[in-house]
Amino acid sequence: SSADTTHPLFDSYPGTAEGRQVTVHVVRKLGNDDFKNAVMERLQSEASSWTRAPNTFVKFIGFARVDGSPAALTQVVDGVSAKEYLKTKSVDEAKRMASSRFTTRWKLSDYFRYNQFTDYARILEELHCRKVVHGSIEPGCFRVDREGKPTIAGVGFIQAVQEVAKAHGLEDYRRTARYSAPETLAEGKESYMSDVYSFALVVLELPLKMVPEIITGRKPFHTTEQEASVIAQLRRGDTPRSKDYETFLEDPWWPILRKCLARNHQERREMYKLHKMLLPAPPSETTP
Repeated sequence: SSADTTHPLFDSYPGTAEGRQVTVHVVRKLGNDDFKNAVMERLQSEASSWTRAPNTFVKFIGFARVDGSPAALTQVVDGVSAKEYLKTKSVDEAKRMASSRFTTRWKLSDYFRYNQFTDYARILEELHCRKVVHGSIEPGCFRVDREGKPTIAGVGFIQAVQEVAKAHGLEDYRRTARYSAPETLAEGKESYMSDVYSFALVVLELPLKMVPEIITGRKPFHTTEQEASVIAQLRRGDTPRSKDYETFLEDPWWPILRKCLARNHQERREMYKLHKMLLPAPPSETTP
């Protein structure tokens, strides 16, 4: 099938490796041989940590060269992106669920629990518990398999290749700054807390307008089209503000997620704490 060219660094397509079906992510033909060799060295040095990702992630299998270009190999997941999954959900079913289970205006928490998307927080918590940083969280990484179960793609290798590209003066090929934490843009380093920052932004973006009452998500800095302008805002200290998400301000999750967008990474919540806060409250105990 045709290549997926949505990422600026990779061409991704189905393939085989040692008789196994895989997804091949070939680094595009940019840079010189020094760049390509540096990418291979980075893939080799960090592959063992990426294979420690939980089974709820799209598994990193290994690396190879394809026509001289470095490539990462991951498992094949028969599914779609979270956005596509939400777009194709039945509107009639959404209306029925809205009328039978929830209030007339869905809350962000209702919407995500209905779609099992709180599992994304659990998956990232598992990854951090294994001392692995994802490093490149954005909406395209959030996927849903054929059974409707959430999974996350892109662990480790995307971040690694981006860092090598930057070191070789190829910054035009890095991911968008919209989902990058301020300290990542300033210092070029990803961490558990930059994962938390990016995760919160994706949570706020994914909801789509399925029924008239439902809240509609927006991408970070949605009023700014140019990437250079987004970078300029982040460098002068701006982060996504309340006015960017006015449809969420009365939602119980907003104070939780807003804390994750703190400019000072030390003020953000760790992923295990965030996951716990996003879970449904236990039923209250009553005295007989």
